[in-house]
Amino acid sequence: MRGGSYFPPLFSVTMVDLIELIDGCLLGDGCLALRRASGWRNARFGFASTRSLTLLKQLQSWLEYYGFRYQIRDIGTDYQQLVTGLDPFFTAMWRRWYRNGKKTIPQDVRLTPLSLLLWYLGDGTISNDKRKWGKSELYLASVWPVEEAKFLQQKLLDEQDLHFGLVRRKTYRPEHYNLRLSRSDLSKFFTIIGTKPPAWVPELSYKWEVFYQNPKNFC
Repeated sequence: MRGGSYFPPLFSVTMVDLIELIDGCLLGDGCLALRRASGWRNARFGFASTRSLTLLKQLQSWLEYYGFRYQIRDIGTDYQQLVTGLDPFFTAMWRRWYRNGKKTIPQDVRLTPLSLLLWYLGDGTISNDKRKWGKSELYLASVWPVEEAKFLQQKLLDEQDLHFGLVRRKTYRPEHYNLRLSRSDLSKFFTIIGTKPPAWVPELSYKWEVFYQNPKNFC
C-alpha cells in the first residue's frame, strides 16, 4: 500500500522546493535510512552516482543552501555517494516514503519539472531506434512493482499530460517495470524538464543530444 503524506506545517509551507528535490532523487537512486536499532533518532539521505560527480556536487550545493551537513564518499571503484547527517526533515521524508521499512511511492509524490529532471538525470535513458527511420526511445528506470509503476504512469498523465507505457525489466528485478515514454510526447517531455541540459552536468548532456540529433523526433 502506498504511503500517504507526513509533513508538519513548517515543511509543507517553507520547503516545497526541497521536497521536490528529494522526491526526484528518491524516484531514482536516492535513499533514506533510519537505523533505530543503532540509536539513530533521525534519518539521513543518500544519493549514489556512477557517472556524474558534478550531479553530486550540485546536490551538495542545494543541501548546503538548506543548512544540511553532508559528505561525499567512495563506495566502490565506480561509485560515489553523497550522504547527509541525521536530520528531522529526513525523518519526515522517511515516514512518507518508507512504509513498514520498505521504500514505496507516496500518494503525494511531487512530479514537477525539477523532480522529473532529477529522475531523468539519475535513472533516465534515451537511445535511437536501431531502425534508422525510428524516433528515439526514452525510459525512466524504475524499481517499483507493477502497482507502483501504474500509479506513477497515471500520475504522470494526470499532472504533466505525459503518456508512458510499462515495460517489464528483463534482468535486474524482472518483476518490476520501467516506464517508457510515448514517442509522440518526446518534445513535450524536454519542454517540461528543459530544452537544454543543465550547465552543471556537462557529462550528461548526451541525454539531450541523442534527442536533438535524431530528425525523426520532429516529424
